[in-house]
This record gives sequence, C-alpha cells and structure tokens, in this order.
Amino acid sequence: MRSDQIANPAAYQPWGFRDGVWAWGNPATPILTGSFGEMSLRPLGGKWVLTWFNAGDYRIDGIIMDTPTSNLYTAYRQTLIYGGAWGAEDDNHVAQLYGGYIIPGSTLSDMHLSVSQWKTDAGWPYRVMQFRVRGFG
Repeated sequence: MRSDQIANPAAYQPWGFRDGVWAWGNPATPILTGSFGEMSLRPLGGKWVLTWFNAGDYRIDGIIMDTPTSNLYTAYRQTLIYGGAWGAEDDNHVAQLYGGYIIPGSTLSDMHLSVSQWKTDAGWPYRVMQFRVRGFG
C-alpha cells in the first residue's frame, strides 16, 4: 500500500506466510501468540523494533527486524522487562507491569521505554516510569 493510502481501508492488502514465503496477498498471518497488548513500533538504527506487553507471560518483549515485512518468525526476540511482585522490584522487574512504549531518541544499544504501573488494591494513582534497556540486539 502506498503511504498516501494509509487512511483508505479498501487499499489494504494482507501480509502473510504461506508455502515458506512471506508475501503481500497471502492470508494474514499472526506473528504473536497468547495474550498481548500495548504495542509500539519504531524505526531505530536502520532496523525496526516492535515492543509489546506480553500479558500471558507477564513481561515486556521486543523484536528487531530489518523491515516490517521481514520474516518475523526468524527475527531476533528478547524479553526486556519482567513483571514482578510488590517489594521485589529491581532494574528488570516491575510490579503490576504494563506498557512498554519506545521513547523517541532511543537506540538499539540504549533503548528507553515508558512503563506503566499502579497498585490497584491500595488505590494508588496510575503512573508511568522510564526504563532503560541496554544492549538490545
């Protein structure tokens, strides 16, 4: 689809994997399994990075690809931040974790994510924190 057609749903074409090949016009193919949300896609350092909240495994994961149409089954994946318990938080664990948006200015070697959290059982306000992930990819 041409960029000037982004607002035209009739111009959309499925992208999918069939007969060992990713191509336009193939049936749309899921690239993530399980429960997920809060996705962020950005170009970084000549690559494309997708981050998402992996709700099923309670963590924030990321994938690095050459282009959004790369073979997403073989693209590099890594867990970036783990969910954790209250009182057991550290540089890699956040209690009541959610989010994972890539902050502008990030690089693959020094990526910053906005991560949200709130302690619902105590009525704490919703908040967003900045997390630094070094050496992704």
